[in-house]
Amino acid sequence: DCYHRLGRIFRIQQNYSEAIKNYNDAVRIRTEIKDYNGIFTTFEGLSLIYNLQSNYPEVLNIIETVRMEKKKIRATSRIGFSYMREGDIYLNLGNYSEALKKYQTALDIRKANGNKFGIANSLLSIGNIYWHQSNYLEALENYQTALNIYVEFGVKDGIANAKHSIGNINFQQGNYPEALNNYLFSLKILEEIGNIGGIAELN
Repeated sequence: DCYHRLGRIFRIQQNYSEAIKNYNDAVRIRTEIKDYNGIFTTFEGLSLIYNLQSNYPEVLNIIETVRMEKKKIRATSRIGFSYMREGDIYLNLGNYSEALKKYQTALDIRKANGNKFGIANSLLSIGNIYWHQSNYLEALENYQTALNIYVEFGVKDGIANAKHSIGNINFQQGNYPEALNNYLFSLKILEEIGNIGGIAELN
């Protein structure tokens, strides 16, 4: 668990080599003790890194590995992970309709399982699809709902991402004072958690 948490911190700070190293250490130990749910969680962190690096073959390899393990233990509650990562790939490839299908499937699964944090992540990703399609009304609705969940659970990086995304919509619609407020709010949180990449994007 400590290795996984270190991996997550390094991922947020965009120190991907250290993040991958710690995630792999977590997977090694969790495999030894047969902590399957922990393995799935760590694989999710790894896939996020490879996706950010546009290493799509490695992401797909992780998705297939996780699916095989889930089938072995019938861990249907974690299958939303696979659909989210596939959605990320289609988003990066510009196939928005297919990405939306994957994200929506993940959202439905997470709603059925009562996974609120997962629901928020799915909503944020769905909002990103609508943003790319210039459907700002739907994007804002999804971002705001995700933000409410992140605030409820005190997920700082989630709050920062949602606020930044809402600020983008405000800016696009010409509401510059509100956009500035959201950007500054997001920047403050990003500085607190040391998210260098997010800070650079806002600056």
